[in-house]
Amino acid sequence: MQKERAFRALSLLLFFGSIFEVLTVLIRKLPLFVTIPALWALLAICTAAIGKRYGKATAVGADIVYAAFTLLSMHFAYASSIALSIAFLSFPFVWDAELQHKSLKKIFNYLGLKTEGFLMNALLGVAATIFIIGPLVIAEAIVVVMLLHLEEPGKVSMIVSGLPLYILIFSFTIGPIAEEIFFRGFLLSRVGIILSSLLFALAHYSYGSYTEFLAAFTAGFVFAVLYKKSKSIIPSIFAHATFNFINVIMVVSYGLQVVK
Repeated sequence: MQKERAFRALSLLLFFGSIFEVLTVLIRKLPLFVTIPALWALLAICTAAIGKRYGKATAVGADIVYAAFTLLSMHFAYASSIALSIAFLSFPFVWDAELQHKSLKKIFNYLGLKTEGFLMNALLGVAATIFIIGPLVIAEAIVVVMLLHLEEPGKVSMIVSGLPLYILIFSFTIGPIAEEIFFRGFLLSRVGIILSSLLFALAHYSYGSYTEFLAAFTAGFVFAVLYKKSKSIIPSIFAHATFNFINVIMVVSYGLQVVK
């Protein structure tokens, strides 16, 4: 019971700190005389609610986590992207535990976080990326870039190759876990395969690239099918991680060739 309570509190702290960091970034360009009072008022309300449920020490911890995310964003350019992933990761646990009052066991089962058949599910995910997602994405890129001439070849590659190493590593380690738990484990059962895949694609439409959007939608659709068929989040996590890893290798290789 104590371990479950501690896990619930940790999920809440991570979500609190990460989502407030994302909000801080989003409202940065708005007038300070409006945003600062509103942000501090919301912080005070949420901190008080956390303190009432989990005690003063946890409430102080929530403020410390938010301060840590804020400090990281001041020193690392893409800290807000990491904060968003942490919010994706922690939100389903916060929603189901705090609002739906589900036990931790039920939440894990509901999200598809199962250890049964782990190795086979992992291999299934890797194979799905190599033999299904990869060929589909390559075909889409050929149509968009070579046949329709809708964007310049290597547009996204040139941008992504300039990203810091820690973001590239994060993209195929923690990132896939967070996004699969949110988009497949949490969102899929609520909005369906098509809409969850579309929202996933929109979340990745960061460089204004048609190729990127189509690739994300296609990958998201396959991830969703893997999740539905296997009733486990493990195949989609490994498929996603493999997909991102291959993309990072290709992008870095392309960037090095252009530099030479």
